[in-house]
Amino acid sequence: MEGGRDGHGRSSDGRLDVVVLGTLSRAALLRWLPTLYWGGHLRHPRVTRELARAVAVTSALPVPLQLDGEPWGASPFEVTVCPGALRLRG
Repeated sequence: MEGGRDGHGRSSDGRLDVVVLGTLSRAALLRWLPTLYWGGHLRHPRVTRELARAVAVTSALPVPLQLDGEPWGASPFEVTVCPGALRLRG
């Protein structure tokens, strides 16, 4: 299935859909959490989205990592796209 600029990455473009959430209060986070499903969170001024072929994150303290919404460890980490490495049926 193909997505687009609505917050859903494209599986065939060879790029990562990188979404970074800035500092939010717990109340603001709870208010915006339901918008993750349809891409509305991308309109929040503390949320940024970029497309990249590789991402490296380092930090003084561990930062949680999620891949496709699933917990996957913490920083430091590096993620690189391998175009064509996985075939999807749909």
